[in-house]
Amino acid sequence: MQVIVNGEGVAIWTDRGNPAGCHDYRCVWRSDLVHRVNFNGDTILGDLGYLGKRMRVYFETPLPSNQIKTLADENYVREFHSTRVRVEHFFGILKLRFPIFRMGYTGPNSCFVTMFRFGCSLVNLLRARKQITRSEEERGHLLFVEDNMDPDSPYTGQLDPTEERGR
Repeated sequence: MQVIVNGEGVAIWTDRGNPAGCHDYRCVWRSDLVHRVNFNGDTILGDLGYLGKRMRVYFETPLPSNQIKTLADENYVREFHSTRVRVEHFFGILKLRFPIFRMGYTGPNSCFVTMFRFGCSLVNLLRARKQITRSEEERGHLLFVEDNMDPDSPYTGQLDPTEERGR
């Protein structure tokens, strides 16, 4: 699932779901994101999966480690990751509050999309009511990091045979 989280840690957009193994770039390309988000003056941060991709939508990406040469580059990367960590916090809280997203879901994809969007809405509501504590955000982030080796690494898992052509 693709999610855009704003600077306050609130989900403002989710896609309609894509098959397993579909690259993030292709998910965004297939989505209605261009019509839903105002790109004038806003910056959308993406991971290294969006680096160098020609898209209808521009994503700001971190510098690869071999391109960091100056103090300004280091500051850019530090600022980038400190902003992008809000997305990981959002997913961590989602997994912490709703264990079905942590344990794995084996049901129909259409049901998962509905549950995921509902979970995002509930996390947004909890955040609006200030019912998410700082310690819960930190615990959620640690939970997210444990589940995912590196949030910037490309997907290397098995492809669904029916979706190989989708890559």
